[in-house]
Amino acid sequence: MATQLEIAEHLDLSDRRVRELAKQGVLPKPKGRGGWSIDACRLAYIAYLRGVASGHQSDDGELDLTAERAKLARAQTETAELKNAVARGELIPSAAVLDHWGRQVVATKAHLRGVPHQFKTEVPHLTPEEIAALRRLIDRALTELADGLPTGPRSDGQDDEGAMAASA
Repeated sequence: MATQLEIAEHLDLSDRRVRELAKQGVLPKPKGRGGWSIDACRLAYIAYLRGVASGHQSDDGELDLTAERAKLARAQTETAELKNAVARGELIPSAAVLDHWGRQVVATKAHLRGVPHQFKTEVPHLTPEEIAALRRLIDRALTELADGLPTGPRSDGQDDEGAMAASA
């Protein structure tokens, strides 16, 4: 067994560098005071230097070239897969979806707002109050949809308004 200073002299390092390498996990930790194994430290340091020399890890132990290359390869594979999916027509730009659905919503709103007038032509005996009530119901439904709230009967058979009143 050797002291930290003896390990430093044996590996031609400073005492501080031996501490840093042990902290990084490059050198095995000592077993108590003066409990460093010269053979284990020498082999670990040689393996570390080989890794640095081959470019598989950096001098500070932070960079692992093999892992970084694997990350790059994964990113390049994902990019190629996305490009292929777009080329096959499996993916579409979000702007196109937003534009399409925006136009659909505007058209649906216009159609629903015209329902009271159409209903009045098909059922001419309706009073203006009844037509106004129909307009209010349609406007309320459109407002709730715009606010992201559900409208109409729920799967449990209750009406949303009844459920809201019961929870209030």
